[in-house]
Amino acid sequence: MSEYLYLFQIAEELLADADAARDMASKAVEKAEQTLLDADDTLQTLRGRNISNLYILCLAINVPF
Repeated sequence: MSEYLYLFQIAEELLADADAARDMASKAVEKAEQTLLDADDTLQTLRGRNISNLYILCLAINVPF
């Protein structure tokens, strides 16, 4: 009977490790998704600035935009 108890304890420890790993992976996915959102916001900002800068340049050199 003690062998089954030992195996049960090992199984419980493995399940706890798996739960912890799943939680870590879930947090990593959340951070990665937020990083992608932040990067997209930055890219949109930079694109907007580039368009604005191009418009200003066109005005400065009297070229239709």
